[in-house]
Amino acid sequence: SDFDGGRPRHERVGMGLEYTARDWGVVGEVGQALNNGRDSTISLRAAWSPTDHWAIRAGVEHNTDDVPLKGRNDTFQTLADRYSASVSYQWHESRSVSLGVTHHDFNDGNRRTALSLGVTQRVTSGPNHRVDLSADAYTSQGERVDVFYYNPKRDVAVSVGVSAHLTGWRRYDHFMTHELSAFVGQYRQSEDSFDSPYFSLPGSGALWREIIIARAFA
Repeated sequence: SDFDGGRPRHERVGMGLEYTARDWGVVGEVGQALNNGRDSTISLRAAWSPTDHWAIRAGVEHNTDDVPLKGRNDTFQTLADRYSASVSYQWHESRSVSLGVTHHDFNDGNRRTALSLGVTQRVTSGPNHRVDLSADAYTSQGERVDVFYYNPKRDVAVSVGVSAHLTGWRRYDHFMTHELSAFVGQYRQSEDSFDSPYFSLPGSGALWREIIIARAFA
């Protein structure tokens, strides 16, 4: 990517191990960056489903990949540890709600905490299709604004969307799925302090996404 501060790159290789049981699972990963500071990463994620309706997830990542690419430049290599937790409730296969929190602890003294809430409702389904409606809300706040990367003091985002999953072709274990998604929303941020008013970013609005997936199982 091209930025005013140069052309930062981030490439990493890694490996992981996953263990699953009836109600819970654990995933561990280790990785090594191939450029910039050549930092190493370690992550551990766990999920637990105490009932058919509830699911709880938590994770910790040392030197996470989830940092702004603009912070990875020749002047200063931005690194962060990431902590996350979420809980979700599913009434049935057609309706669910989730609540999540993430916290980033950067090596430049910045800290950022985010909260997210999402609701999904299936409106129609059949052997070869399903259509879901979704509504999402997000807010976060950071401690510093005098950093290289994009880091507003506080921001808020809301969106609603519709996703259609169409299976155009299926034969035994081979199939092709066409996913169409459209979202519309609003994003606002407070740039300097918690007392400054929110403002809308130009261009925030609709998003259209189209994905084609082909899978085959032996």
